[in-house]
Amino acid sequence: MKIRKSRMEDVNDIMNIIAVAKQYMVSHGNTTQWVDGYPGEEIIISDIKDNNSYVIIDNDIIAGTFSFIIGKEPTYQVIKNGEWHYDRPYGTIHRLASGGIIRGISKACFEYCLHQMDYIRIDTHKDNISMQAAIEKFGFKRCGNIYIWDGTERIAYDYLRL
Repeated sequence: MKIRKSRMEDVNDIMNIIAVAKQYMVSHGNTTQWVDGYPGEEIIISDIKDNNSYVIIDNDIIAGTFSFIIGKEPTYQVIKNGEWHYDRPYGTIHRLASGGIIRGISKACFEYCLHQMDYIRIDTHKDNISMQAAIEKFGFKRCGNIYIWDGTERIAYDYLRL
């Protein structure tokens, strides 16, 4: 697998991967996480323009996508039912999605991000059991709950590369 920054010509492939991920979530009981057009093309284009969007390529096929943002995440400023394990600069993973054609997308994303920044944070929906499993299997530690822009709760995790 290879990871590179997304380009504008990747938008259709990224949106197709997001569509597959949405179908997967619904079929696995997560019916409320990515709804009402989120994440839409405008968010993906914004991520690309901001140099925060990445694609994971396997055999010349875009197999996964994610956004990685270094700096403070506004929704992480308040955490309930716990606390972040570290108070230091971090990167945040958002919109991690697999096209379902190969295994290991989340692990590849996590390893890549940890080579960019030694402390990373991520969150996911309480009904996204598959993502929780991938996050916890990699070694992220549960921190508490955060609330995203629309007020819905997410489980927050962090990981420090030692």
